[in-house]
Amino acid sequence: MNAREILELIKNASWTNPITAQQIGRILNTKDKWDLSQPGVRKIIRELISRRHPIGSRGSGYFYIKNEDQYYEYIRSLKSRIRGIQSRINELSVAFKFQQGKRIIKRRKKKRVIKRRSK
Repeated sequence: MNAREILELIKNASWTNPITAQQIGRILNTKDKWDLSQPGVRKIIRELISRRHPIGSRGSGYFYIKNEDQYYEYIRSLKSRIRGIQSRINELSVAFKFQQGKRIIKRRKKKRVIKRRSK
């Protein structure tokens, strides 16, 4: 699998018209007879991100973040997804504990203690 070709496909996609892992797999599979599964494509994309390529994703696919507006919009989207996931975790925990007949105990946040270095 050629990460360079995957990167070029993502760079040619846009914020408004992203490319899916399935589309990438089909294009490259047809081109070089590779067996590119969606998980395989996603793994390469994660590697590209770790190599400092600003690749964003939406429910509709991947795109290359090309300007500051897209960057901040994508960060806002990620934070919103985090809040949604955290809410789902909380709801699931309450439902599970209710079904188990357990009393719900809220955990207190631990305070971080910063130790100063002695000179």
